[in-house]
Amino acid sequence: MLASLACLAVLATRAYADPLDDIVRAKLAPMMPAGLDVARVYLPATLAPLDLAPAKVMVEIQRELRAGRPSVKLTIRGRRPVWVPVAIAALTDIAIAQRDLAAGDVIAEGDFAIE
Repeated sequence: MLASLACLAVLATRAYADPLDDIVRAKLAPMMPAGLDVARVYLPATLAPLDLAPAKVMVEIQRELRAGRPSVKLTIRGRRPVWVPVAIAALTDIAIAQRDLAAGDVIAEGDFAIE
């Protein structure tokens, strides 16, 4: 009985956590101009493995985001702020094969989808 109560107490106090890379991407998404997205977040080795509650992370930008490699200010509650480079790239529509295609195959309309 005591073990069951201890287990429930642990489960009830578990915090919701995400990889820091995912948190940075999610926090930048509303600031992103149309047609652009985060291609890569260059986290320092000390921060890359962290799983944190999103509420503990704050991301600030110096100016409007555009394609390139700007740095964003990353503040994690209880740590000093750091500047982290992010690669921002334009989104592009691409053709995705809907079946295996071999060299020389004739491509029909249903063989690919634009995404």
